[in-house]
Amino acid sequence: MGNRKMYSKADAFRKFKKGEIAFPPLSLKLEDLSVHVGGFKVDAIISARWESRLLATFAMGYKATGTPKEVRSALGEVRRWGLGSDMQPLVMVPYLNEERLKEFEQEKISAIDLCGNGVIFVRQRLMVYRTGGENQFKSDASIKNIYRRKTSLVPRVFLSRPRFSAVKDIQDEVNGKDMLVKSLVAGKTSLSTVSKALKSMEEDLLIQRDSGIGLLQPEKLLDLLSDNYEPPRITARTKLKVPVEGFRLLELLREEASRLSMPWVVAGLSSVSQYAVMQRGEMMSVYCPEIMDLLPALQARETDRFPNLELVQCEDERVYFDPLEKDGFYWASAVQTYLELMAGDKRDRETAPQVKSHILRECERKG
Repeated sequence: MGNRKMYSKADAFRKFKKGEIAFPPLSLKLEDLSVHVGGFKVDAIISARWESRLLATFAMGYKATGTPKEVRSALGEVRRWGLGSDMQPLVMVPYLNEERLKEFEQEKISAIDLCGNGVIFVRQRLMVYRTGGENQFKSDASIKNIYRRKTSLVPRVFLSRPRFSAVKDIQDEVNGKDMLVKSLVAGKTSLSTVSKALKSMEEDLLIQRDSGIGLLQPEKLLDLLSDNYEPPRITARTKLKVPVEGFRLLELLREEASRLSMPWVVAGLSSVSQYAVMQRGEMMSVYCPEIMDLLPALQARETDRFPNLELVQCEDERVYFDPLEKDGFYWASAVQTYLELMAGDKRDRETAPQVKSHILRECERKG
């Protein structure tokens, strides 16, 4: 929907009053607002009935979003309530995905959303669990998914350097690892972009600000990058037969790209051998911003029969970010390689865990 008004506590309670909060087989009713229970102020008192028979009464706390950080905060608050009597805690947010629901289920604390999802415990008598309701309260389109496209460079940088002293250090590191920025092909990542990305990462419990800014969950971050990965935009590609092979082919590319001051990097699927045991085909794929500039010096002919080089024209900063440099040759970063494998075929996906293990080991070593 993208309508932020729907997130408000007042609107949520209006839905309650209109009987629009359905949680069958239970019937939920708003009994009171903003009351003190056990020395704590709670947002509302909710009753739960089954076939008109009162089963339980809940002290409810409302949170404007269902982010991991808000959920963690809500759980901490309701644990402290110490309600006494038979009243039980209940948390309400606009939307709960299955991962958030599982957190409440493990804690045996009731939670519901405005989309029909939730888990309700009636002590020693009943548990009702409902999921599958679609998120009707997605963020506005103007709020970027930070795990996609250029903004993803900010979370990615934590996988090569898990701790920073300040936001400016993160900005400098992101721009310093961006080959297109260094070659003046692309503009720098701004401080405001970094700050917005960090806010989202903090809400997702990926980082912690404590005497600096540190990565908490590298594996979860990798999963988020993979789940949200979009392949780079390719504007042209050509397959070639170059009259040299292997090391000499890379040397030829390095020499010509250096002469042209052109950034280049071996594609992720052709960089797998740098991080895992996997045999790729004879053809090497290479990203560069302009194919036609490189072609003359390669003395190559275009062909689909047994090519040994594929040039892929692309100006997506993700593929050029944080490359592995060896002897002046640039290989895709372990993160880009992992993401390309996860987006590939069955054989690629079976190799991906090796690269993932490499990334996590390096993260632990540097952390």
